[in-house]
Amino acid sequence: MMNYLVRIMAMADKSMAWLEKAALAIGVIGMTLVSVSNVFMRNVLGESLTFADELNQALIILVTFLGVGYAARQGRHIRMTALFDQLPRLPRKIMMIVIAACTAALLFLLSWYSLDYALHTRSVGSVTPSLQIPLWIIYAVAPIGLAVGGVQYVMTLIRNLASHDVYISFTHTDEYDTSHAPTQEI
Repeated sequence: MMNYLVRIMAMADKSMAWLEKAALAIGVIGMTLVSVSNVFMRNVLGESLTFADELNQALIILVTFLGVGYAARQGRHIRMTALFDQLPRLPRKIMMIVIAACTAALLFLLSWYSLDYALHTRSVGSVTPSLQIPLWIIYAVAPIGLAVGGVQYVMTLIRNLASHDVYISFTHTDEYDTSHAPTQEI
């Protein structure tokens, strides 16, 4: 039963990864195009794009919050491993299960609060000054990104419960990188 669940999650994970990569690429390319266009307009034509800062801020929110799930999926989140790396496999596995469960719970809680904020912004009717985009649409990215990150940690939790190895994400096992370790010369 657990292996069947892991296979289903793997398929869902691949689809979510593709969507996240596309959204992150669009966000980064969009910021680049808007910034370069604004510099060109300001320095060559003497007029700035009035919406450039506003659009870049929206794209930064997109990249930041959708990047949460992507970082969790790749096992690229911030980790303090001084103690973790010194432990034998079973304590490391238990610690990773606790970390994944607590992080998932925190991300879901933050997602809930950010959804509440986005809905409040919607009820007030706030819009951006230049483009007149409803702010709640921009802020809605935060609860989505945080929830996707929470899902990634739940998937990490399930992977750790279902397998022998220690996983730092659904697809990445815990491996100590010795390529940067100091070497002794004789």
